[in-house]
Amino acid sequence: MHKVMNSVSENRSYMHFDDKKFSISHPKEFSEMPTDKRLEILDVLSYLKVSSIASISKNRILFEGLFDRKIINMIDKGTINNLPFVTEKSEGKVKTRELMENFEKRDFAFQNNGHSKIDIDWNSEDKALISLSFGKDSFLCYGLLDEIGLNPELAFINEFDPNDCEYQHKMNIKKTFENDTGKKVHVIRDETDSLYDCKDINQNGVNLYSSNVLLGYSLVKLNLAYSLKTKYLVSGCEQNLNDYYINSEGFKCYPGYDQSSEYTIMHNKIIKSLTSNQINVISPVEPIYNILEVAILKHRYPHLLKYIMSCDGTEKQSWCHSCPTCAKVFLYLRAAGSKQDLFSTNMFGKKYKSLYPLFSKPTRIYEKPEAVRDEQLLAMYLAYRNGFKGYLINKFKQELLDEFKEREDELHKRFLSVYKATAMPRKIENQLSSIFKEEIANI
Repeated sequence: MHKVMNSVSENRSYMHFDDKKFSISHPKEFSEMPTDKRLEILDVLSYLKVSSIASISKNRILFEGLFDRKIINMIDKGTINNLPFVTEKSEGKVKTRELMENFEKRDFAFQNNGHSKIDIDWNSEDKALISLSFGKDSFLCYGLLDEIGLNPELAFINEFDPNDCEYQHKMNIKKTFENDTGKKVHVIRDETDSLYDCKDINQNGVNLYSSNVLLGYSLVKLNLAYSLKTKYLVSGCEQNLNDYYINSEGFKCYPGYDQSSEYTIMHNKIIKSLTSNQINVISPVEPIYNILEVAILKHRYPHLLKYIMSCDGTEKQSWCHSCPTCAKVFLYLRAAGSKQDLFSTNMFGKKYKSLYPLFSKPTRIYEKPEAVRDEQLLAMYLAYRNGFKGYLINKFKQELLDEFKEREDELHKRFLSVYKATAMPRKIENQLSSIFKEEIANI
């Protein structure tokens, strides 16, 4: 039997799994939350992190702490619906059906360890706390919320090895951004995902890292939100994350179910339950697709483009120039008419063909939904219309322009529309909708 319990110190929280201990380090100046509330939140985070292990292990797990059955049920739904994604990320090491059957037979026990459930006054002000990944979504959220007056604060959840080149690039960007803007990026060090690296727990190396990621970020940020008195926890979940494909076993596979609009509703309910309805989860970019996100950055917040980093990078560059993410951002920048020099080469060259699902069969989860190919069809037309050149532009003109013309109205309606937000206050939604519609008119 495995045993899970939690403890806290002045600026650290600890998740204990048997004889192992995994820490979360908060900025020292932000440790004001009452201990019982910190432990209550940590209990939920520990269940979120540990419960997915039941999909690969039949051992009983004892959770010590305070647990709300409604919250557990919502976490479990997110875990179950993320299992097809776990299967795909694990590259054939396991089957979705096997993971689901294991999880449905989970053997969990719960024991109160003495701390109390308390309600506290969060003293929330009309401010937002953004999870900064350094990608286009989080920087667009920053630009949008700054424009409408929500005075956004920024938090980077550091889960990286300090020797990782992606981490080093992001720290350099962080320093430049802070120097340029005078805006502090608060860093929270979270080592809890190291649990999945333990060979005695995860013998086959199944990729459990991506289970309920955004809810985990929100739980980790609550201590900071309390100190900063922010009313909104912000994630960058754009409309693309509602698209999915059917995997080889017949299951819906989202590029992160926890980032879908459907789960955002439950994510928000969990956070509101823990904060006496005083903190809301919102995603300002939920109503729009990637192509419109990049267009808004280019037209409205061009000063933020230079900070964006969306791929793992290399030792020398923050963009690797060899992955579908680089190709996607390059394409959408050109679709927006931008010549922003994030890339050192023209990625419309022949050797980049395999990176675009528009021209090649996708191999990564993120490009497999059919909508990705269709969005790129629209984006490639806009890049062609904007006068950009290259082998792939010529290939589009010769092989795909006629298809685009036949489907133009459909593609415009799908990817240049403003969708309903699931968990956003009406005032904020109306303010953002006005910006989005203005930018669609520009396109």
